[in-house]
Amino acid sequence: MEDCYLMWYFKKLSALMQRRGREHMMESGITLNIRQSYVLDYLFAHRDQHICATDMHEQVGISKASISGVLKSLKQEGLVRYEENPLDDRKKWIVVTQKALDIKQQIDKGVAEEQRCMCQGIPPEQLQTVKECLEIMIKNLKTETARRNQHDKDIIKAGKTI
Repeated sequence: MEDCYLMWYFKKLSALMQRRGREHMMESGITLNIRQSYVLDYLFAHRDQHICATDMHEQVGISKASISGVLKSLKQEGLVRYEENPLDDRKKWIVVTQKALDIKQQIDKGVAEEQRCMCQGIPPEQLQTVKECLEIMIKNLKTETARRNQHDKDIIKAGKTI
């Protein structure tokens, strides 16, 4: 498996997707960067739930500081607003605005075009296999990260340094 270099393929694919995403955004007149559109897309997908910045950090895998910066810029652009959380005064619920919903179709159209381009020539059954493999990889990495974090906490609890 060491000679497979999957990581390099993922890195190359990610870089191409980001570059093409930026180009599509500029062509569409959308001034969002990739991270902003990614966070906004997450919020669109979870509109029926109460989401706070901590939830996003844990689910999306972007640092708390980055999430905070992205949300601040989205708020300044009028794309999100905050609502009080009656369960916890320290956490605010993040809500997409009508302005954000108005550009959602453009974002979705661009994503669909890019996915069609990227997956062109791959039979549907192979795409399903790719999706299943990626889900397993994500699960494996999340499990290992949780295991390492718990290990570190156990070491600290025992009074040792990491």
